[in-house]
Amino acid sequence: MWQTRQHSRSAITVLGTDITERKKAEETLLAKEHELASIYASVPEVLFFLSVKSDCDFRFLSVSQSFLQVTGLNEHQVVGKSVQEVIPEPSLSLVFEKYAQAIRERKSVKWEEVTDYPSGRKYGEVTATPFFDSSGRCTNLIGSVYDITKRKKDEEALRKQASIIDLSIDAIIVKKLDDTITFWSNGAQTLYGWTKEDAVGQKSRLLFKTKFSEPYEEILEQLKSKGRWSGEKIHQTKSCRTIIVDSRWLATRDLQGEIGEIVETNVDITERKKMEQELSNSLKESRQSESEISALLKASRTVLKNKEFPDSARAIFDACKELLGATAGYVALLSDDGKEM
Repeated sequence: MWQTRQHSRSAITVLGTDITERKKAEETLLAKEHELASIYASVPEVLFFLSVKSDCDFRFLSVSQSFLQVTGLNEHQVVGKSVQEVIPEPSLSLVFEKYAQAIRERKSVKWEEVTDYPSGRKYGEVTATPFFDSSGRCTNLIGSVYDITKRKKDEEALRKQASIIDLSIDAIIVKKLDDTITFWSNGAQTLYGWTKEDAVGQKSRLLFKTKFSEPYEEILEQLKSKGRWSGEKIHQTKSCRTIIVDSRWLATRDLQGEIGEIVETNVDITERKKMEQELSNSLKESRQSESEISALLKASRTVLKNKEFPDSARAIFDACKELLGATAGYVALLSDDGKEM
């Protein structure tokens, strides 16, 4: 806008530019930044917003409060800084690769990364989405990070527990209440012959062709009421060998107190049961032999004491009755040729 003022002795010329639209744009941008900041402050997700100047020039324009809390960084350490100044190696190389992929493919890209921050080592599931201007140039990336640190630590703890369990020679199996196998130890593979890949996902009763020592419904009732059960079962291995196992079940419960999974430990006692049976048979035979010897000794003493045939015959009959269980019979003297005397 031009404006000229004439005075008696001089003239003043003023040059001006209409900046109304620019001010409106600045106010709009400022309002959007405030709105974004308000959103960032209220959402629990880890969010970040980057400017893209070139292939390797990515800068943080804003981050959510959760981003700062999770990483242990403050706003001055992140906002306005390049990605290289915030994210350390080896994650940095992966981040550049994924950012380039998102821009090249013009779509959201997801990946997992592990990064050491002031707050400690963090595992994250990251998603980055590119934004393009009217000319097709990528101007920004907006990203979210789902913190999976606890899940990763839990998985690592489970792996360590599984490796410890695998040191046991016992067959240790974890299954759901519907009998589906979810864990199969090395001891189980050694005993039954099936690998983890063979067994996991199978129904244990069908896999083993199980025969229980008591009704299965009663076992479940005991498991629900007491949280444990123990007893003997007959199983069949992959090679179709029949075995007897000493089985112990322990129920794990969820937050509602319902049975989540069952930890089952099986020990092969087939040989022990066989030895017990053999020992039992030997004892029975031993007792029978002792009884026979005792009866014969008793009869012999009576015969030696009694000189009369009827008394000796009675003693012999009583001995036979005790040994054979006879209720009637007779005793006679026989000559050398087998004739009754």
